Amino acid sequence: MPHRLSVDEPDRPPTPRREPGRKQRFNSRPQRRPSPETPLVVDGTLRLVADGTEVDVRAGEMYIVEAGVEHAVRPGSRGTLVIVEHASNAAQCCDRDCSP
Repeated sequence: MPHRLSVDEPDRPPTPRREPGRKQRFNSRPQRRPSPETPLVVDGTLRLVADGTEVDVRAGEMYIVEAGVEHAVRPGSRGTLVIVEHASNAAQCCDRDCSP
């Protein structure tokens, strides 16, 4: 589900689910996740700092943030994005037939 993104309220933590079209204010403090996540930008620009490197992810692009990498949303991020959170057991599924 797309999230509207903004860093106008840096003290408000991000939440994983929002109604479509509702503005989401992202926490700009650095964080680390135990599993990879991939923001896919639908429109606008997501400005990240990941592992000390500043990255701008534009509409139609995605960026994989590997597990354990410190990252944060930078000021000036605006638009719509989908965050793909990678399941920790996804690799296990690839080792066997998961077809329905």
